[in-house]
Amino acid sequence: DAEVFVKEVRKQKRKTRVFEKRIARFSIISNSSNVFTISNFQADSIFIRIENNDNLPLEITAINLFQLNKYLVAELSAENNYSLEFSNEKAKKPNYDLGFFTDKIPENLNIIKVG
Repeated sequence: DAEVFVKEVRKQKRKTRVFEKRIARFSIISNSSNVFTISNFQADSIFIRIENNDNLPLEITAINLFQLNKYLVAELSAENNYSLEFSNEKAKKPNYDLGFFTDKIPENLNIIKVG
């Protein structure tokens, strides 16, 4: 078995303590691709702990991490300037009625890159 965790710092009664918060648990199987999906977390660092029991030491040749692309769909005009601003990580997720308009969004949209 293996687990992925992040370290969280909490203050308790004038003391600062570091806790491990598990975000995923999975089994690693020999002769397998061992691909796992972990959803919805943010961290600067992650840690992987593998419980190998009395088996021979593992030879880990690579660990690859990927994240999904997120897209913003907007109708913009070339004569205007636009900016995106982010500030409040604890803000509530908005609830729009965009679900009613998904059939109006073209299949092939232009992708612009932030630069």
